[in-house]
Amino acid sequence: MSLSYNLTNSMSLRYQFSINPILPLLSDLSNVEQWINGHEVRFGNPNLKPYRGYMNNLNYLYKKNRLTVQIFAYYQFSPNPIMSTSVERVDNDNDYYFVYGSANQKSFTQLQERFYTNFEIFKNSLYLTIYGGINHYLNKGNEYTHTYTGYFGAGQLESIYKNWSLSISLNSRLNSQFAETLYYGSKGGDVGLSYKYKALKIGMGIMNPFLSDGISSGDKSISSLVSKETWNFVKDNGNMIYLSFAWNFNYGRKHQPGQKNLNNSDTETGIVK
Repeated sequence: MSLSYNLTNSMSLRYQFSINPILPLLSDLSNVEQWINGHEVRFGNPNLKPYRGYMNNLNYLYKKNRLTVQIFAYYQFSPNPIMSTSVERVDNDNDYYFVYGSANQKSFTQLQERFYTNFEIFKNSLYLTIYGGINHYLNKGNEYTHTYTGYFGAGQLESIYKNWSLSISLNSRLNSQFAETLYYGSKGGDVGLSYKYKALKIGMGIMNPFLSDGISSGDKSISSLVSKETWNFVKDNGNMIYLSFAWNFNYGRKHQPGQKNLNNSDTETGIVK
């Protein structure tokens, strides 16, 4: 459901509501031991049931002259979500291991406030874009409750002069929390310079400048029983110089295809989109 209302010629409000069904993964429905390492094992749960996510979006838009401002409020509530169960420790003689599982828990709630602003500093030549926000998470399990609040932001400065264009962008980490895991997104940036001549566009730039370790992302267990943190690094993406080449061409008759009304896809085991 979507509702829109124009407050004035330069301001408008839009509200969207949707209900999304979420199915369990087929791998999680199989009650089979999956050893992660010598001290961690995961079990599936054949009793998992699908659940629904109730999504609410409220968008305020202000657009006048060279300034565009958008303010968003997002609220999601999911009763009986499929989340991890509390970690169990099993002692076996002089050894031990930890057991992970999943089940339909009490609820998952996310509240997000974010803003987007774009300002044309000099007409048709210099643009500034700033984006940021805050995320609130509340995870209620049958045996645990976890909350998390995280901030994020990004910015871009773009300059266009005749056939030349220069772009500088930076973004912070976008972190999230689900069940008993805290996820860390990647931070990065890009500086690019390009030149366009008719249908030809060439450019060069540097990706993720000043990040000698490259881009990184990770996750952290916030279980009261297990302390575990995992990070992934892509060192080649740090201070990476790149070249770009694009040539746009078209020929022959142009045809406007009809809109496809049905698009069902299954790109992940147990997930229907």
